[in-house]
Amino acid sequence: MSGEQRVRYFVTNHQNQPVELHLETGVTVLGPRQEIEVQAEDLASPQLVVMRQQRLLTTHTSVETLPEVPPAGKPGKGKTKKAGGKSAVAPAQEAAKKPTSQRSRGRRDSA
Repeated sequence: MSGEQRVRYFVTNHQNQPVELHLETGVTVLGPRQEIEVQAEDLASPQLVVMRQQRLLTTHTSVETLPEVPPAGKPGKGKTKKAGGKSAVAPAQEAAKKPTSQRSRGRRDSA
């Protein structure tokens, strides 16, 4: 049983100075030795292509398996919660759990 997979794309700056990247999705500054996540369409950016060829930046991917979500109307494995309010026993239990009042921190009489 495998869920859906999502591919994530990352760009890493290998310089000791920041780089301003003009990508399809917008302009971003990548700090020295930092890594950011980018969209798939950003990888075709001319600036990114040139900087990868000069080995100033590298790109890599990561694949994540997303958890399987059961279809609507059909509960998955495990227990399901029943709809409804509090039971008749709940108010009595809440009253029993009321916190006790604290002592006053004011003046104390010494006896």
